Amino acid sequence: MELLLILLLCISHVFATPVQRPLISGEDLNWAAADCSSSINEDGLGNNTICIQQVWDPVIDGDINGAPLNNQFCGYMVPAGKNPVKLFFWLVMSETDPTKDPLVLWMNGGPGSSSLYGIFSQWGPRIINYDRKDQVEFKNNPFRMTEKLNWVFLEQPSGVGFSRGRRNVRDSMTAAIDISNFITTLFLPTTIFRRNDVQVSFAGREFHIAGESYAGHWVPAIGSYLVDKKKLRTINLKSLIVGNAWIDSALLGDATFKLLCGASPSLILPEPSPGATASNCTSMPHWISTCKAAINACRSGTGPCDTYYWDCNDAWSDGWGVKFGRNIYDATQDTNSQTEVNTFLKTKFTAFMNNRDRKTRFGVPRDIRWKLDDDPMYFRFQSSGDILRSFIPEVQDILNANIDILFYAGDQDLVCPFTLVKDQALSTVWTETDPDPSLGTKTARFRKCAARGESTYRILSSPSSPIYAHYIRAGHLTYVRVFGAGHMINENKPVEAKHMFENWIANRAMFQECDPGP
Repeated sequence: MELLLILLLCISHVFATPVQRPLISGEDLNWAAADCSSSINEDGLGNNTICIQQVWDPVIDGDINGAPLNNQFCGYMVPAGKNPVKLFFWLVMSETDPTKDPLVLWMNGGPGSSSLYGIFSQWGPRIINYDRKDQVEFKNNPFRMTEKLNWVFLEQPSGVGFSRGRRNVRDSMTAAIDISNFITTLFLPTTIFRRNDVQVSFAGREFHIAGESYAGHWVPAIGSYLVDKKKLRTINLKSLIVGNAWIDSALLGDATFKLLCGASPSLILPEPSPGATASNCTSMPHWISTCKAAINACRSGTGPCDTYYWDCNDAWSDGWGVKFGRNIYDATQDTNSQTEVNTFLKTKFTAFMNNRDRKTRFGVPRDIRWKLDDDPMYFRFQSSGDILRSFIPEVQDILNANIDILFYAGDQDLVCPFTLVKDQALSTVWTETDPDPSLGTKTARFRKCAARGESTYRILSSPSSPIYAHYIRAGHLTYVRVFGAGHMINENKPVEAKHMFENWIANRAMFQECDPGP
């Protein structure tokens, strides 16, 4: 079964005059001539080159992956720079009005996870049917995010999925430079996507950067870089959105204690043996202290950064999940569900993505092999200390630049639990002024609202889900707890995920300021 409807192919090298590499395709396809353009990079480091080729064959492609409702482009963009990279992306046009609707850039986490998981298992017009274990099959996604929004799924850093170029990326700030160059190129007036007979440019378009998990590093790093380099003069960035964000690992031990221990734990796990929870909770203060010491040693340069797992596993909620036999991404399920999905993705789906003819249609060189996760990249980020680095300073830079941030969290996640996401928000300090003189700043408002307790928080509701989330909003910062959702909130709460996302982008006034009380 073929996936691709419309192909975007970008040149693998950067030249003053674009040179087109010919496509190898089936004889039954009628390939249109590519539209090539180049522009001088604003940093004076060469040209940005992009070649767009649109292909959709109604006989071969039929209605796979959303046609004819969605026009889609995929391929490589090669932004210029000291170390040019080939970043693979997949763009899905809005079904409503792609010439006007906002654009969302989506990145999965890892570090080293392919964002094609985002389109094919989470947000895209058609997603994997996991009920079929014998083959890769897709089904319509009634909760797709592309009805009113343009979405681009980016495989990054270089080396993830089909992306290539800069070798051995080791940290989020290096990745942010490449992603920033990608974004800058995407919003150039000369970057044109042809939808039917309409030319679509994203120059000046409302823009949101989103992701989940380790995107708690990616997104703040990118946002801070865009602010610092004054690139927002040409990019209409409206908000940053991160689900179950991994921002500051030093807060996870205490957040785990709040989640699973105490007089009123937020989450109660089925025990593998009587008294297991009480025993673990008794040991938690020691485990947390040991973990924090290891993190501080890494951050200060006095200790290794690649052995934290042994010092922190007991103190962190995902370690609890493994001990208690739970799916660390969704505590309502046992480990079998997690294992089955991972096995399917890393065998049948990986083979599907690496089919030679399919890669040709994607515009991917035959020697590049797609993987769901890049393990060597994960270990590089681990040894460099990036995994243990706090990105709260970058979050603060973004808020101080008057850009909205949404941190949402499914409350059944054991990897980045909602208590961690909330504590990360509470640890953030920014200078936005509050009109209440007794508070002075939005930081003070956020903290006072949080201290009042969940029963006082504002609620999110939809016609099908009367109360599906609690939230706190103070100025540019919003935190949302989604009830019953896991690490990927759309997988078991798709209606709620769609409602929250679309309203955040199109109707942000729905998210009201929190009430700090007397």
